[in-house]
This record gives sequence, structure tokens and C-alpha cells, in this order.
Amino acid sequence: MKRIVIVEDDRLLAAMYKTKFELAGYKVEIHHTAELALPELTNDSPDLVILDVLLPGKNGLWLLKELHAGKKTVPVVMLTNLAEADFTMPEKLRDSLGVVGYHVKTQVTPADVLNTVREALA
Repeated sequence: MKRIVIVEDDRLLAAMYKTKFELAGYKVEIHHTAELALPELTNDSPDLVILDVLLPGKNGLWLLKELHAGKKTVPVVMLTNLAEADFTMPEKLRDSLGVVGYHVKTQVTPADVLNTVREALA
């Protein structure tokens, strides 16, 4: 069974996605901060990470860079409130950090995110 880690500070949204992914047959874990997620992600790599950019404390970009510095290669789907135009990370850098999808929370349905996950894990 493929394992997904959700790093999202909105507990209701994280729980909704957890349910959606579990119903689709994935094992899911949730972390609400980047600092809490890092040990889990470095010790036991999941098959995919759903990552918010704006988190309390260290942000999602910090977590991406920490994973990359530790030579972890795990696909990441960004799920954030930042519009892509406001997200200043160059596409080349995103690709090198393993970002395989980018969704703005207010412009995407859970089914769209699930489709991105399925494509990334295919």
C-alpha cells in the first residue's frame, strides 16, 4: 500500500484529504508543522508528500530544502493558498526539489488533488 504524508496546518482540511486518500486505498499520515514532519520524512520515506507552503514555524519551502539536502527524493504535491503567480520559486528549482504538482486550495477539488497523486504514483 502506497504511503502519503500530509503536511498541513489546517486540521479540518488535512482530515478531509486523509479520508479522501484512504478511501482511494492509500495509507495516510498527517503532520501539522514542517518541524514535526521532517524526522518522519527523513527516517521513513513515504511514497508522496502533500505539502502546504505556509505553515507555522518553518514553512514548506524549508522542509523541501531540508529533504533535498538530506538527499531524499520523494515526490511532493504542493497544496497552498499562494497563487502560482505569487509563488516565486522558479520552475527549474521546483523540479529539482521533487515538486510534481502545484494546487491552489481555493481553485482545486479534492478529486483534482487525488488525480495528481494517482498520476505521480503511477
